[in-house]
Amino acid sequence: MTEAEEAHPDSCLRFFDAHIGQACPSRVNVEPHESDSFCLLQIVSGAGWHWSDQEGRQPLGETQVLLMPPKTSQDWGGAQEGVVVDRISFAGSLPTLLLAEGVAVPGIRNAMPRGLLLPLIRHVLAQGPQAHLLALGELTTLLTRLHSEGQPPSAESPSRLHSLLQQIQSSPERWWDCKAMAAYCHVSESQLRRIFKKETGVSPKLYLDQVKMKKACELLKKGFGVANVADLLGYADPFHFSRRFKAIQGVSPRDFLAQ
Repeated sequence: MTEAEEAHPDSCLRFFDAHIGQACPSRVNVEPHESDSFCLLQIVSGAGWHWSDQEGRQPLGETQVLLMPPKTSQDWGGAQEGVVVDRISFAGSLPTLLLAEGVAVPGIRNAMPRGLLLPLIRHVLAQGPQAHLLALGELTTLLTRLHSEGQPPSAESPSRLHSLLQQIQSSPERWWDCKAMAAYCHVSESQLRRIFKKETGVSPKLYLDQVKMKKACELLKKGFGVANVADLLGYADPFHFSRRFKAIQGVSPRDFLAQ
């Protein structure tokens, strides 16, 4: 369904652009833009990427599902030729409420089964009042599932924070701010800072910097150039990376290599 809309009379939910097996051309350049609707997508085959202001560019694989909210600067594309996606866009008071209540959590969810979006998309493509009601229930169930499976079980439990620490360590190129970390752990920003300092001994920002710089040292030793390391770790430019490297390591990247 392209350029078409299935609208509920009270506008609590509207669907746009539902696609099964849509070809996605590869693209390297990031072209940030804002949409008026939510977008859910899953890569059927191949590999892609997602970019946001907070997290920079992140890889997208076949077991991951991406939820992009409206009014947020983002971009996505294929990382290679032949990428195929299932994708659907929607808007309305229902998803907006679920976003506000923390049920519809933006970002990437890992380890999701293939074809997760197909029941929802098929209901939307069927059109008609009954199909729309089925789609409404399917979307609510899907967003709830993405929320529950993407979060550890309890608010201030060590497992929730440890899961966050594992995410930071396994993907040092990803950008986190305190707000995003707090949302992941389901606590306030002040609570996040408190439990983070208790468990790690440092602030969230310093921990993130330390993880990035540890990876930077490994990459520099392997022969990667400063510009390449800055790009791989999600920095806006080599100058920003070099400043943070010197602040954390005490020497510039070039002096580090010279030592």
